[in-house]
Amino acid sequence: YVCASMGQIMKLCTKVCNSLTANWVLVWCGTFFLGNEVSMKAGKSILRLDPYDVKWETLARKGVTLISGEIDEDSAHIFAINTLRAKIAGHFKNRPLVILLNTPGGEVNHGLAIYDTIRMLVACGTQVHIVGIGLIASMGTVIMQAATHRISLPYTQFLVHQMSTSIGYFSSEEVSKLRDRTDEAERLNNVLMAILADRVQMPLEELKAMCRKKDLWMDSKGARELGDHGLIDEISEIPDSLRTVLTEA
Repeated sequence: YVCASMGQIMKLCTKVCNSLTANWVLVWCGTFFLGNEVSMKAGKSILRLDPYDVKWETLARKGVTLISGEIDEDSAHIFAINTLRAKIAGHFKNRPLVILLNTPGGEVNHGLAIYDTIRMLVACGTQVHIVGIGLIASMGTVIMQAATHRISLPYTQFLVHQMSTSIGYFSSEEVSKLRDRTDEAERLNNVLMAILADRVQMPLEELKAMCRKKDLWMDSKGARELGDHGLIDEISEIPDSLRTVLTEA
């Protein structure tokens, strides 16, 4: 079966699997999904083989992984599973883990899950280098701060702003519940701003005041100069940690 949507293909496979007497249904998925999975349904199993998995494994053995696109539940789940699997396999035992980051941001809680996963690896003694490519915006700037070393390619763009939320134009909600949601949004915004302020070494209230006035768009040089320590540590056309990987090829 060829299907553009992972949700569609898994629903289809579940129906096929349940209608067959065989114990296994083998599915080849040409989608951007990291890792093979096995789903159990009615005593049968669906084994999914992903061509991207081979490419990811090649990078993982060199201590390189990727976070690209919007931050959501899937990206957080995939990053945690694949990175911890690579850690257990010893793929970056004697080298830093290099994360190529290119994201417009996304959902706060899932972004914090990625942030905490990286910090957990750092606490276990892993050197984590995050290389910003393309766009590092919103939640992406927070994830960047989890690294032991933060690197930007020359033309990477950065965005720092306050957390945004929406209740929908036609939605109705009790005032007390709306106030609770507003308070929670303010609490989460303070968490994100505190992570940024602590790493760039800027007073929290000063950073919050800057973000209240406007979105902070920066090029790599501006990101390097924000606060005393910057959003990044280094601007490089080819970071040393990636140079080593590429010259081994």
